[in-house]
Amino acid sequence: MSHAIRPRRTLFRLPIALLSTLLLSACSPLTDLLFDCIDDDGPELSPRVIPNPVLNQSYDVRITASIKNEPYDDSFRYDIQVSQTLPPGLTVDVFERQIRITGAATELGSYTFDVGVTIDDPYHTHGDDYYDGYNGTSSGLCRHHTQRMYHLNVRQGS
Repeated sequence: MSHAIRPRRTLFRLPIALLSTLLLSACSPLTDLLFDCIDDDGPELSPRVIPNPVLNQSYDVRITASIKNEPYDDSFRYDIQVSQTLPPGLTVDVFERQIRITGAATELGSYTFDVGVTIDDPYHTHGDDYYDGYNGTSSGLCRHHTQRMYHLNVRQGS
């Protein structure tokens, strides 16, 4: 049995091996961004749905902004915008990563409001890439903005 080298197969394997090595290299910013986008690193809001208020009853709900798949999400700056179409009697306060809606709804009806979150790196930026300031690596965000629409139906108490 002959074990002759087949140059054609080797020729195709070499570029694939080099490309794989480059893409899987932990030092590659391109690889870092690619994997960060595959697992969808970026801001998120939770919960996705909030409870409906009851007319003239105390209401206290919190919505939290965080970064999906990011263990150091407290290290980032959060710019949070909330549309002001809340039911009369409810107010919104934003502190760091928390959106707090409190009060007592005074009118029945359906209301919709938006919450938008944009994430900024706390250290420094370089173009569109974010760096951690310690070793110059990407902070691991694929997206830097998210927005969610919330619906509230003020209902009559039982």
